Amino acid sequence: MKTKIKITHENKQNIFDAFEQENGLSKANTLSGIEVFDIVKKAEERLEDARLPKKSRNKAKAHYCTNGPARAYKYAFTTTEFVLERGSKDWFLVSVERISLYPRSKGGLKMTILESQAEEIRAKSTTDFHISA
Repeated sequence: MKTKIKITHENKQNIFDAFEQENGLSKANTLSGIEVFDIVKKAEERLEDARLPKKSRNKAKAHYCTNGPARAYKYAFTTTEFVLERGSKDWFLVSVERISLYPRSKGGLKMTILESQAEEIRAKSTTDFHISA
């Protein structure tokens, strides 16, 4: 489900409703809106750790889902994945979808940044070094 909900405590119910609508009656292996607030913090910390200035964080995306089933499990299972996008100041929930994960699939937080953001991170990461030929 594509949506755009600003991540604030005032919008907490709208975020929860988006997950409930996508999950339907499923209860096992699903994510809920509560994880969104934790992932927003982690995504912002990653951008901070990369030394990307706040003014340059617009359009960065955070994708999150759980890990796939254990190796002993033979089949894929269905879980929830969500995507957050950084605006100029705030994060937005832009997608909640049900996906299939296969055994040993690696989930967790995955960040997507623009090429210009990657260049800025590279430039900042080498400021403490003298580069020789």
